[in-house]
Amino acid sequence: GQLLYTNALYTYAAGIGTNTYGEEGAEPKVMAHTIAYEDGETLYISAEYVALFTDMEFNIYEEPARLVIGLGREERTRATVDKEAAIRRLGGIKSEIIRKVPAGTPVTVLYEMENWSEVCTDDGYMGYIQNKVLEGYTKAPRESSFSEPEYTSISFDHKITLVWHQVFEAGENEKLSELIGQTQGVTVVSPTWFALDQNDGTFSSIADASYVEQAHAMGIDVWVLINDFDREISIQQVLASKASRDHLRRELVRQVKELGADGINIDFEYVTQACGADFIQFLRELSADCRRESLVLSVDNYMPTSGNAFYDMETQGKIADYVILMGYDEHWKGSEAGSGASISFVDRGISTSLQMVPAEKLIGGVPFFTRIWTEVPEERA
Repeated sequence: GQLLYTNALYTYAAGIGTNTYGEEGAEPKVMAHTIAYEDGETLYISAEYVALFTDMEFNIYEEPARLVIGLGREERTRATVDKEAAIRRLGGIKSEIIRKVPAGTPVTVLYEMENWSEVCTDDGYMGYIQNKVLEGYTKAPRESSFSEPEYTSISFDHKITLVWHQVFEAGENEKLSELIGQTQGVTVVSPTWFALDQNDGTFSSIADASYVEQAHAMGIDVWVLINDFDREISIQQVLASKASRDHLRRELVRQVKELGADGINIDFEYVTQACGADFIQFLRELSADCRRESLVLSVDNYMPTSGNAFYDMETQGKIADYVILMGYDEHWKGSEAGSGASISFVDRGISTSLQMVPAEKLIGGVPFFTRIWTEVPEERA
């Protein structure tokens, strides 16, 4: 029952059938008319409201009634009609005339052919006009005063060398110093402290603030991990509900800040195509919180394939600080025998990811494990 828009810092909510909107915790803003309403299964949204958050201009005309929208700042070709001419439905003098335009009419040239061009007038008439009546061709972006929200990211001038610390019970937090002592160059540790355990976004915790203090004393940042491994919960139900998403992100930010940790690592591995869009919306909302609170947001991803494209690494690369590639499990317990992470498998995953994620945001995860395969001969009858 709400229309949501999330930018770099806030999520704006407008109730369907109302004229008020606003960001979380702020005094609602009021518009002169209804922002959105439903007519059967169709949702209508006010162009004026959309223009508040989008690089868009619009004009309304009558006879016939039409809405003409200009969007974005992409370069466009402009020309002027040098004498009265006809804009036609198709290219050719026998085609139906849509409108006659006087000399001096400016048009946007959409597609140029040998003798005719597809054009659009500023008041929204679109069709074909002869090239011989066009002059003064120029190329320029649409003028706009819109200020695009800046999606800033936290980045570091040193290499990110991260280890996940598998913590299964609170007592294992005491092993940090021992384990780090066996490594070199670690800059970030991500303890597996949080686990979703309710469909309302509630999660369990075995976190320890003294662990964070100890890591900081060693010059190591802490990005707290949350997973969705409990199969009794429905990750789809958690992500599809705004109330559940809100509860989850607020508690994540509150508890991580309370611990004194530096960031959040999202390890949701049971997202399906059915809730892919909801997962990305959750990341948008959480990224705005993290940006305001100066917390690092990182997201774990499978090696990219057509089967998991709904994780939308391209959008993650825009809204998250770091995208972590789980470069392993090429073969697993339920598959045929084979490498856990062959060079070609990892190379292909990194190359594909770099087409969607900026190089400075991509972290390649490598396995510190292998599998021992045992082949058992088939029994003969």
